[in-house]
Amino acid sequence: MKKYLLIISLLFFVLVSYAQDKAHETERFVGNLYVYTDYNIGLQKAKEENKQVLVYFNGYGCVNAREMESKILLNPDIQKYIDDNLVFINLFVDERTKLNEDEKYFSDILEKEVKTIGEKRFEIEVKYYKFNFQPFFVLLGSDGKEIARISYTLDINKFEQFLKNKKAQ
Repeated sequence: MKKYLLIISLLFFVLVSYAQDKAHETERFVGNLYVYTDYNIGLQKAKEENKQVLVYFNGYGCVNAREMESKILLNPDIQKYIDDNLVFINLFVDERTKLNEDEKYFSDILEKEVKTIGEKRFEIEVKYYKFNFQPFFVLLGSDGKEIARISYTLDINKFEQFLKNKKAQ
């Protein structure tokens, strides 16, 4: 009987943990910003909340991305605006986590087999935005249509103007 109770308890714990993981679709990024790391989930959330989307393509090894984060994204006014008004999607294009075998595919855009999460994210950047450098930010409407884009800049006023662009909304 104890064995069955232990098994049931473990099963319950696993199910609760899985449900909690699904409920927490965001993760903490820089400062107090929380981001989605799944492009499609972020787009869906923006649609549900009728918010614009900020997509950030960057890389772990991208020095310019770290510089923008420290000088632009850590600014309290920028963080507050993003948090209050946008769904923030952060996509590391050099993420090396392997895709499951059934998730791998050949990309005509990249002309190779996509085997990692980073390659999948990089394909999104190239396929939808025709851009292949980082850091790269794209502002989308809640409908997923592009409003504006910006790449590397340390001009906080220029970046703030980019964020507050309401074209096509």
